[in-house]
Amino acid sequence: MSLKPKDAVPRESEGGQKRDSHVPALDGLRGLAIIMVLFVHFIGDAQPYSAFERILMKASNYGMWGVDLFFVLSGYLITGILYDSKGSAHYFRNFYMRRVLRIFPLYYAVLFLLFFVLLLFPSLLPTGLAESSRHQGWAWSYGINLFIARRGEWALPYISHFWSLAVEEHLYLLWPVTVLAASREFEKRFLRLKRSFGEGVPRPGELGVKAALS
Repeated sequence: MSLKPKDAVPRESEGGQKRDSHVPALDGLRGLAIIMVLFVHFIGDAQPYSAFERILMKASNYGMWGVDLFFVLSGYLITGILYDSKGSAHYFRNFYMRRVLRIFPLYYAVLFLLFFVLLLFPSLLPTGLAESSRHQGWAWSYGINLFIARRGEWALPYISHFWSLAVEEHLYLLWPVTVLAASREFEKRFLRLKRSFGEGVPRPGELGVKAALS
């Protein structure tokens, strides 16, 4: 079944973007990934008391695959956006400014709240935040994933989950150059893939979806 929407609305040619397509199937995959991650967080550490609960907990362990699914979707959608805009006059500027405006304000607002505002209210300071505060430089520089890998444990209470966002930021830093440099080879390989699976496989440019993770 093709994921290509029936009524793709053409975009302006400025920026090299060819069409504005929304693919409900990808929204469904994103929703599934969210449910999987919530499943493992809310159930994975619970104490089972019956056979059914043990089965449920066992199944929840697969919830971490939801993170992998997020990464795959994000990489695919970001590649589509970059592929659509390659050759435009402001290829790098437009991409990086959109990423900055989408992610930086909220991310840094949360860090400011945790490491500065909460200090004004000692009674509200959660246990363990002091440990993260001592290493907050890793958070401000999007290096939480590197810090966790270095320690080999979830060593930053209340902000360890930002590791996945750090991975995304590292992708955004390097991938535009990669797509631009390998665009011709990418086109050839994707066309071969399309021929091998049939015409139902869409080009990334046809799925330039505005994604929550893109």
